[in-house]
Amino acid sequence: MSKNLFDKLNEYLANQQVMYMKLHNLHWYVKGRSFFTLHAKLEELYDQTAQIMDDVAERLLALGGSPVASLKKALALSSVKELEDVPISSDETIKSLISDVEYWIRDTKEI
Repeated sequence: MSKNLFDKLNEYLANQQVMYMKLHNLHWYVKGRSFFTLHAKLEELYDQTAQIMDDVAERLLALGGSPVASLKKALALSSVKELEDVPISSDETIKSLISDVEYWIRDTKEI
């Protein structure tokens, strides 16, 4: 298997790992008129992201690769950026999600 594929899978995995934490951040700190809807959706998304991370890591291992498994390395590889631990409005939460979904789409198409 090509190193390039392993690198791309690890970038995808790193983005998912950072997104997992970011989704928790949003889940805990979202404020505003859409709180209840977003709070439930964010939990659904981080549960889904956990499954994606596991699937990608196991696929890398099955192909003979080594999945990124440290937060330090995930942060270095990830295009998704962390959030501060501060309240965030419903509107800003949605904007953040839209921006980060673009990474998922790009990564998925590239792989």
